Amino acid sequence: MSLDLRRCQKSSKSLRLTAEDKRKLAGLDALCFPYDEPYAVIGKWWWIIEDMDWNPVAYAGLSPCPETPGYMFLCRSGTLPSHRRQGLAQRLTEARLEFARSLKKDVITYVQRDNIASANNLIKAGLRIVKPVYRYGGDDGIYFGSSW
Repeated sequence: MSLDLRRCQKSSKSLRLTAEDKRKLAGLDALCFPYDEPYAVIGKWWWIIEDMDWNPVAYAGLSPCPETPGYMFLCRSGTLPSHRRQGLAQRLTEARLEFARSLKKDVITYVQRDNIASANNLIKAGLRIVKPVYRYGGDDGIYFGSSW
């Protein structure tokens, strides 16, 4: 099955999303995180992976870090249960890291302590455990960062 990854915004200078991409991101977020409040998509860059019928199956975001100048934050990422364990989260992580490097920015993110799969994906992508200046996810997360 062919799964295509694309960045929603065409320009690295614009954070504008189309109405269709906003709809797809909201739908994926609701399916991947049914017990969470809807995640704000404005002000971030987004990537979506779609199947050959253009149905979205995974997504991830990258946000500027006003609290940590020079860094971007790997924010919300989710994959539909039917498409997990196919390396999609890793593809999304690598796409976001490549984009951050193109902007000459380091990245920071966190995972919850029990989210071993995500932690391993971040380590595989070259991120290291760090002690952050600002704790985006509170004190219970494990924080990862880059230093290109």
